[in-house]
Amino acid sequence: MLGAGGQAADQVAGVCAVRPIREVRVHSRRRQRSEELCERLRASHPGVASPRPRPAGRRCAGGRDLHGDTVGGPALRGRDLEPMAHINAVGAYRLDMCEIPAEAFRRAGTVVIDQLEAVLAEAGDLVQALEAGCLRQTDLVEIGQS
Repeated sequence: MLGAGGQAADQVAGVCAVRPIREVRVHSRRRQRSEELCERLRASHPGVASPRPRPAGRRCAGGRDLHGDTVGGPALRGRDLEPMAHINAVGAYRLDMCEIPAEAFRRAGTVVIDQLEAVLAEAGDLVQALEAGCLRQTDLVEIGQS
């Protein structure tokens, strides 16, 4: 889970409702909020491991983090992701924002989006991956596509 904000617990609950999840790792810039989220997750999902949170900024090279600060490099790298990792990304709602570095999309088995037009207008991490050649528009699957 990148970030420990208001949507974090519900995002975890949604994934746990439809997939067998053994562990949730929390990465956030605010340690206290991360620890509070881990406590909530341990209480609400007792069968899911929630190790101590690790600090991380949500950023991409040459972009801005989710708080609008200019940053120099990604805190999460594509090579840090284990095989079959599941990522729900909802925080990069402007083209200059990014939660998931472009290189992570190169390894993705499936990239599901809500709507192509919306993604191209506002999903900074996806647009940056497209521009970097780590992802093609034809690789994107809209929700509801068969």
